Amino acid sequence: MSFSLLAAVGAIALPQINPVDVLRAADELPIARRDSGFSTEVLLFVDDEGGVIECTPQRTEGSAILARQLCRLLERVEVLPATAKDGAPVHGVTSTKVNLDPGKDQAGVIRETPDIAFALPSTEFSGMVNALVEVDETGRVTGCVGAASFDNPTQQDTALVCDFLSSVPLGTMNGSDQTAVPYVRMIKVLLNR
Repeated sequence: MSFSLLAAVGAIALPQINPVDVLRAADELPIARRDSGFSTEVLLFVDDEGGVIECTPQRTEGSAILARQLCRLLERVEVLPATAKDGAPVHGVTSTKVNLDPGKDQAGVIRETPDIAFALPSTEFSGMVNALVEVDETGRVTGCVGAASFDNPTQQDTALVCDFLSSVPLGTMNGSDQTAVPYVRMIKVLLNR
């Protein structure tokens, strides 16, 4: 599986949730409501052991109650924790979109998305750069790598984004004992010429 490969190479990686677990959780929702269809994007805060600390619906089309129920179910799912650049498991934040459309053959579609976005001027490239960042206990970016993007940014674009993000204070994340912990998250940066 690619999950263990990410941790083995010692790369910064987001928490990974198995799409099958998301669909199983969605199957536990009340049938009448689930069959009416809905779409939601949830923000998952995951500890360094793969436990979901918190799940928060971000954008929902359809039933907001159903989105909150799905979050409660996802809080019971085990997740592969995020990894720091040294390969060690750390806390992480990931955003997952779930579409349930009973008219389709498949039960749902799951898509990983960045959960923060910035715009930045650029001299050569216009488009999105996705960056995985490692953040310390104070909210300072200590590691940054480019992530997959449809716009194919160059290494210089990614370096520009990472340099910018190293100067942007991000929020802290608290562990289960309510103390600040290092974590990993994806950030989307729009570069404009």
